[in-house]
Amino acid sequence: MTQIQKEKAVQTKPDPRHLAEDQALRDSAVRAAKVVAEIDAAKPRYDNFQSAEQLGIKPHQHNALIATLKLMEEGKITHVNIIAASGKIYPTDGYLFNMAIWRTEYSCGTVACIGGTAEILGGVGLQKDCRGNRELYRLFYGAGTAYDTTDAQAARALRGYLETGVTKWQKALANP
Repeated sequence: MTQIQKEKAVQTKPDPRHLAEDQALRDSAVRAAKVVAEIDAAKPRYDNFQSAEQLGIKPHQHNALIATLKLMEEGKITHVNIIAASGKIYPTDGYLFNMAIWRTEYSCGTVACIGGTAEILGGVGLQKDCRGNRELYRLFYGAGTAYDTTDAQAARALRGYLETGVTKWQKALANP
């Protein structure tokens, strides 16, 4: 071995201090990857829904319902008690929601249910089409005490419908 080769071998020999730093860095990377995986797992998924055909609706209606769900889950739809809405000021950058109203203009803005919101977002008709689709009809009209149904409850019902094709209002209404 030449002198130059010996010097290179000595230079490339890992310093134990660097090994410890590298291990700490690897450990940090593993912990960070676990946190990212947990965050990703907690995010709502929008790719595990039944198709429009499976739900018995048109693709543009399907897209409008998914857009409605996204806004609900992102907190961009505000539940309003339309009986007490008079004189209240609501955010103008979001949508107003009440399951008892398909879609109506009030002084505070347009208040709509799941179907009415989807119609606004997608520029699609849903109200008359739901009459021939039992589960879609139940989604739009089966909330029971509709005035009190929150946007979070409606989001759970809508997500359940999109994932399974079945509307389960009792389960959705179990928590506010």
